[in-house]
Amino acid sequence: MRNASRSGAIPAAILLLVCAVASSQAADSITSEYTKTIKGTVLAQSGPKDEMAWSSIRYKGLGGYDLIVHDDDDRSWIDLEYGGKTVDLRRQTFERAPGSFPNKANNVVEWRGLARKGEFVPFAMIYRVEVTDEETRRSKSYLVVIHLDKLRSRVVGLAQGKEEDADAKKIADRYKP
Repeated sequence: MRNASRSGAIPAAILLLVCAVASSQAADSITSEYTKTIKGTVLAQSGPKDEMAWSSIRYKGLGGYDLIVHDDDDRSWIDLEYGGKTVDLRRQTFERAPGSFPNKANNVVEWRGLARKGEFVPFAMIYRVEVTDEETRRSKSYLVVIHLDKLRSRVVGLAQGKEEDADAKKIADRYKP
């Protein structure tokens, strides 16, 4: 009789462990949240607003990150700010986006992250740039993928074409903690 109760306790303990693991995995599901770069704080600009040659504007981000959108002549890009320090992503963005005059193409930023206990914890960011193809002189757009790693954040890939949204998410999701 004693052995029967022991053997019943072991499967029950395994079942509880499996449920706990499944529950924690469900709690850490990958999801997206979105912010917009519409109303921000002007950090610097040249000339009056209607004649600006360049500007730097801070927008609220997620997970302790702020976005610094730099607009310089016909080029624009996003740098990150974390803990009051800026992560310069200009060179990485321009090197990855083939073509002339990379330009942030819209006001939407996608944040990939984990839904963890009612809180969103971002690990990547995706935004669209448009470039001019040097050969055809036509515009092309790409999704830029940034791995969020505080002051070590970096551009990790580009996605383009019919499956660009899914491809950008796949690139971003490789950096899930």
